[in-house]
Amino acid sequence: MKKLLLILIFFLISNQSFSNDLKVKWEDSDGREFSIRVISKKFDYTFIPGDTIDYDRFGRVEKIGPIVIDYDRFDRVEKVGSIVIDYDRFDRVEKVGSLEIDYDRFGRVEKTIGRIK
Repeated sequence: MKKLLLILIFFLISNQSFSNDLKVKWEDSDGREFSIRVISKKFDYTFIPGDTIDYDRFGRVEKIGPIVIDYDRFDRVEKVGSIVIDYDRFDRVEKVGSLEIDYDRFGRVEKTIGRIK
C-alpha cells in the first residue's frame, strides 16, 4: 500500500510539472517552424519541400535546409539558426531569442516577456 501511495504521489507531482509545459514556437522567413517545450525541453521542427536534413554522429538533427542547430554539452538545443536558447539553474528554458520566460516559486510558467525575434 505504501508503494502504491508513493507511486501515486510521484505521478501527481510529475504530472503537475509537465501540465505547465509551455510550447514556444517560431518560424523562419521560409516557413520552417521550430518549437521547444520550456520544462521538458522537447524540440520539434517542420521542413519545407526540398530541404535536406543532416544528422550529427549522435543522431541529432544538426541542419534543416540552411538552418544550423547547435547543442550544448548537456545535449540540450542551444541555438537554432540565429535564435539562442538559454536555460536556468533548474534546467528549464529561460529565454528563447528575446523572449523571457518567468516561473513562479512552484516552477510553473508565470509570464512571458518580449518576442523571439
